[in-house]
Amino acid sequence: MTYLLPLLGFCAGLYLYLTMPNTLKPKRNTARVVQLGVDRHLPRESRVSRANVSIIIPARNEEVNLQKNLPTWMTLAAKLPRHIAEVMVVDDHSEDRTTEVAAACGARTIATEDLPEGWYGKPHALMTGSTKAFGSWLLMVDADVSIEVDPFAEWLQTAIRHERYYSIQPYHQVLSWFEQASALPGAVSVLAMHAGSAPPRTHGGFGPFVLCPKKIYQHVSGHSDIRSKILENFYLAMRVGKASHIVNLLGRGYVRYRMYSSLSSLWQGWTKSLAVGATAENGVRGWLTVVWIAGLLSCWPLLFAHLLQSPLETLLLYVAQALLMQLVLRRIGSFWSLNSILFPLSALLFLILFLSSVWRVKILHSVQWKGRTMHPTKTSEEKSK
Repeated sequence: MTYLLPLLGFCAGLYLYLTMPNTLKPKRNTARVVQLGVDRHLPRESRVSRANVSIIIPARNEEVNLQKNLPTWMTLAAKLPRHIAEVMVVDDHSEDRTTEVAAACGARTIATEDLPEGWYGKPHALMTGSTKAFGSWLLMVDADVSIEVDPFAEWLQTAIRHERYYSIQPYHQVLSWFEQASALPGAVSVLAMHAGSAPPRTHGGFGPFVLCPKKIYQHVSGHSDIRSKILENFYLAMRVGKASHIVNLLGRGYVRYRMYSSLSSLWQGWTKSLAVGATAENGVRGWLTVVWIAGLLSCWPLLFAHLLQSPLETLLLYVAQALLMQLVLRRIGSFWSLNSILFPLSALLFLILFLSSVWRVKILHSVQWKGRTMHPTKTSEEKSK
């Protein structure tokens, strides 16, 4: 019984790793899209006939990120003039030079109106951008996301030939020591996500990057019904999934981001999202993720109680868990291998972040983000569970 929970955790983690979303690759995705076929759950008039893409970047105080990342999107637009209709930056009441930087890069800039009651900033910015977009496809992407232009351009030309809702988890660029704290939260966010779904089954999608036909977005009323959701694009995917296929992908080699550039933003970011994510996806993968984390945490008493009594069994299990975590982390970001070697510490740090999130989200019902106070609420999907 001593090794039962660590073994169950390892088996759960191994299954999640083997079935996690695929890495974005044009040739593989082409075959998959053809196999899935054309959706028949939407009205015939909603089928995509034009392939012009409006890139929409919601931005609140994103001067620094836009200076680094917006040029890659402008280069993509220049490379694919027949496919990219525009690059649009939607300024959500920034207090820095967000608009000036965006305009200097050549992007179309739009300022949002005063935030309506009951709306969060990002859903409102995306909804505003979608109503003013020229393209028949919407590529909604965070300001901290950039791309490898040539391989991404190849994938994009393939993707827009078929009507799908694509969400991509960017490859996590880790530049500072404190960003290592995102290793296990980032792994959990990916492992808990399904590779995709076909209607009428619904599963969520990644938040930083969404590509979908504009008519599909309009078919589900855009962000209007999820206006006060922290994980807005997760719930958007759940709504779209009732009528169209969802394809979730990993962006290594194509799409990348630096998630949090300061310790305070890292703490606030995971505090506002971890507890919400834990209750949002409560299917089999969600429970298996819980078992995996429990298995990692159970290695603490295992090491203290049995390392001297049963060194071989204990070390074998420890090494297996460490190797599995390393395989996962290699696919999602440039994290130090030390996170895998010292995975009990990573698991303990994750537990601290998660409990802080539960306290802020589930008990206080109040979190801070980008100078605003957010009060998490339940969606109709959550209330019906």
